[in-house]
Amino acid sequence: MIRPNLPLKMLPFLALITLASFPVEAQTVTFAATTLHNFTNSDGANPGFGPLIMDGSGNLYGTTPNGGANGFGTVFELVKSPGTYTEKVLHSFSGATDGANPSGTLLMDAAGNLYGTTSEGGAESAHGTSHGTVFELVDSSGTYSEIVQLYNFGYSDGVPSGGLIMDKSGNFFGTLPHGGPNGYGTVFELVNSSGTYTESVLHTFNYTDGANPYTGVLMDSSGNLFGTTYSGGTGGYGTVFELVNSSGTYAETVLYSFADKPDGAYPKAGLIMDSSGNLFGTTYFGGTYNFGAVFELVKSSGTYTETVLYSFAANADGAYPQAGLLMDTAGNLYGTTSQGGPGSANGLGTVFELVNSSGTYGEKLIFSFGSATNCAGPDGSTPQSELIMDASGNLYGTTAQGGANGYGTVFEIAQLPSQTVATTMTFSSSPNPAQTDGGLSLTVTVASSLPIPPSGTVTFFSGSTQLGVATLACGNAQLGFADARLVGIGTFTITAQYNPDTSLFAPGSASVTQNVTEANVLLPSGNDTLIGNLTVTGSVSGSFSGDGSGLAGVNALTAKTATTAAGLSCMGCVGNTQLGVNYAGSASQGGTANSALMAANSAALGGVLAGDYARVDVDNKLVGNQTIAGNVSVSGPLTIGGGTPIKEHLSMVVDNTNFQNEDDSRAACTTISFPGVSDGDTVALGVPNSREAGGVIFYFAWAAAPDTIKLCRTVLILPKTRPSGAFRIDVWKH
Repeated sequence: MIRPNLPLKMLPFLALITLASFPVEAQTVTFAATTLHNFTNSDGANPGFGPLIMDGSGNLYGTTPNGGANGFGTVFELVKSPGTYTEKVLHSFSGATDGANPSGTLLMDAAGNLYGTTSEGGAESAHGTSHGTVFELVDSSGTYSEIVQLYNFGYSDGVPSGGLIMDKSGNFFGTLPHGGPNGYGTVFELVNSSGTYTESVLHTFNYTDGANPYTGVLMDSSGNLFGTTYSGGTGGYGTVFELVNSSGTYAETVLYSFADKPDGAYPKAGLIMDSSGNLFGTTYFGGTYNFGAVFELVKSSGTYTETVLYSFAANADGAYPQAGLLMDTAGNLYGTTSQGGPGSANGLGTVFELVNSSGTYGEKLIFSFGSATNCAGPDGSTPQSELIMDASGNLYGTTAQGGANGYGTVFEIAQLPSQTVATTMTFSSSPNPAQTDGGLSLTVTVASSLPIPPSGTVTFFSGSTQLGVATLACGNAQLGFADARLVGIGTFTITAQYNPDTSLFAPGSASVTQNVTEANVLLPSGNDTLIGNLTVTGSVSGSFSGDGSGLAGVNALTAKTATTAAGLSCMGCVGNTQLGVNYAGSASQGGTANSALMAANSAALGGVLAGDYARVDVDNKLVGNQTIAGNVSVSGPLTIGGGTPIKEHLSMVVDNTNFQNEDDSRAACTTISFPGVSDGDTVALGVPNSREAGGVIFYFAWAAAPDTIKLCRTVLILPKTRPSGAFRIDVWKH
């Protein structure tokens, strides 16, 4: 593919020496994890071995080998805005000539163009002979609409799996883990000539000098290349190699062959180099416990001596690191393990730091995946790529699995400041106004400039009276009341006081004005709606306007009517008939009050005269069935069905009652104290089935003396187990 040649300028993230000017980490620094994005499969899935890159605005870029519109992977961007990241899919691979299943890290030039590799697809994909591509996504004012194939790998080349690096001339360097005539992989260069790229094989591995380089290479200032092979070498456990550059010709030197535990074994990741030329990396297996290791190759006069800096111990601190390392200016190392850690029984991976103390390294576990559900949903699992760090010391990476949808995540491990951060509060109540007998909810949101939500509690006050305390969850707290009268009746101020549980967040307060009115009461002014009967003790004064013509739902009355006296309207009437008002009427106003009242009530109450309804001040005789909703309280004896009047009912539950000779067939009794019982009272027993215990036992009881019940049992068939269970004893006094 030939395209116009663009000047290529490397961003700081692509520096040929991998030690960047990151902040020096103090011993007191703490970190907090948050999920920036959960992949959904349609926007990408399973971000793997390719680490993220970051532009000058803090936007993040990466690849997913799976998912996207066609299922063959994506290139994505997480666009940063204050406090949030929004994902944008820059390209979904089709699986055809544009490639499939991108692997390795991306590169970005000064114009914003992105470069990467795919492990499948390409120009010959229709014939089954393409083994991946090197591609470019051309940036046009932030839109990536054109994908250019810079190179298509063939069958003999092998499949690229690691990322690329680029020199100042725009030439690409990388590895093919299974390519070359020996099948053990190669190191290649794509030589740029005015936008046309030609592959040059710099070294072919033969197993003795290494095999299967799964990751890319590192270049020093002299153009020498450094890398790892997963296997091969003297012991077959992998190597660290150097390709020495001599005017464009490269000769390989094996710097170290791994020897398995307690040494490292099978390095999957690439290397980093400090300013003294020492090399650092990880091995997937090996170390003291065979869960992987972090190693250093110390350079001295051109020779390298290997030292294992740390051996992982699985669930305690992580296991099987697949990613390379990151180093800050203090020499502290940061990385991930793909499994292990204390956060889950299954070991979902960790983020770790090796703190440098004069060349001695101690591990500090920063985060264990699976240890908690953060506010963006479940955290990810199986981190496989290197971390990157921004200017504030925050770490960013990806997980290949897990998250809210199970397709992996992009996460941030934020370095928290030592000073207190200001907070803001939003306080609302609903409903407002509220009514008694109805609910009321108070909601507070606390926010800060940090990527993690504030934690702690919120205390709610009405004046100086504390209403309750709610715990913040993801920055939100809510206090609810089933009845708004618990807050108060009237208009008043409710204050929410934020109480942080760490010195990281500043306390704060916010207020709302709440109005609570009483439901189902008469208001001294305004309109009232009365539902049900109204009983008034004393006089009622007031006026009723109109003749009732606007009333709805009132049956027409047939009582005697007459013409209203001149100048006087009939108050509270339907037509000219009074409705239950004790009014001394005249003949001209519907006759006497008694006849009009009785006739009106008789018609309105189903033809039953008012005098035949139950009254609360005299004895009543009820004929027919009565339905009562609620409890019935009776003062005095109660006669049911013509039987002996019942004066009182007593009840008691007796548990753990033991009889003498409980386990044999003899009759046995026990005495129970029962206050209020006396001779002649009726006694009834409630016996649970567990008292039979697989046998046949008769239980009976009687009032043996004042305040005493005697409970006995007779065994007809021995029980299979020891009887147990509580008795219920009911006593009726007549």
